[in-house]
Amino acid sequence: DLHGVVGGGPGDSRGQQSAAMLVVRAGAGPANTDRYLELRVDDHKQPIAELRRVLSLHQGYAALRRANDAWYREKNAPEAVREARRAVALMPEEDVAHSTLGTALYRAGDREAAKQAFRKALQLNPKIRPIIASLPERNPDIDPKFVQEVLEEKP
Repeated sequence: DLHGVVGGGPGDSRGQQSAAMLVVRAGAGPANTDRYLELRVDDHKQPIAELRRVLSLHQGYAALRRANDAWYREKNAPEAVREARRAVALMPEEDVAHSTLGTALYRAGDREAAKQAFRKALQLNPKIRPIIASLPERNPDIDPKFVQEVLEEKP
């Protein structure tokens, strides 16, 4: 868990302005480099807190990729739900995490929980409505009637 590693000292005479994290692992990075993860925050009033937020986003989007891989590569709905829930826990204010969770829950057969997840995505960002509306066009396993019910319900 990288969140426990992020700390902070007093900074220099100006206080804390920037923070960085570099995680290396042999051959783990792109083009067989050792740079597994490199994050920076510069010129910020609270760089440590911002680095934590950026790290959460990084880990959350990685969880979303794993959720999509679990479904599209393996048709493993329970694993997709687990990873999507992890993404929501890491980035609860990101509509894409909730909509991905909604899709995973739908595929796992939990329609009511799926509706709640889609409603939360719409609450966070009403502009995601056309994306949710187009789900059945891009995913034949999703019932257009279900999506219509989600879109017709008032939050």
